[in-house]
Formats: sequence, C-alpha cells, structure tokens
Amino acid sequence: MERSQKESEKGYLNKMFLKTVIPIILVIVLFIIKKVWGDFILSFTQENKWFMLTGFCAVILYISWTFKDFYKKNQQNLRKTW
Repeated sequence: MERSQKESEKGYLNKMFLKTVIPIILVIVLFIIKKVWGDFILSFTQENKWFMLTGFCAVILYISWTFKDFYKKNQQNLRKTW
C-alpha cells in the first residue's frame, strides 16, 4: 500500500512537471520560429487569408459529412474554433 501511494505521488509530480515544462518549451519554440520566419509567415498569411479561410470551412464541411459521429461529439468545439 505504501508503494502504490509513492508511485501515485511520483506520477502526480511527473504530470505537474510536464504541465509546467511543456508550455515553457512551446513558448520558446514559438519565439524562435517568430524570430527566424516571422516576416515570411506574416506576409504569407496576409496574402493567403481568404484561401486559408475557405480551406478551413472546407475541412469542417468534409469532417461533418465524412465523420458524422466525430462531428456530433465535437460540434461545439468546432463551432468555438470558428
């Protein structure tokens, strides 16, 4: 019983560590990407914003027609994303 409690505490600490470290690593990676390719990404999105919007709508329509059960489960999340 003592062993399982120690294992559960260790698992909890690992989860907390990951919940803390992963966002920090993600922010650092995004900052590096912005520094290296920031101007290119910004100009690309400005030039292709309507294409990306149309593509996003097409993907949602495709998901709603092809994966009906998935769409019904995640309909609210897809609407929030929109």
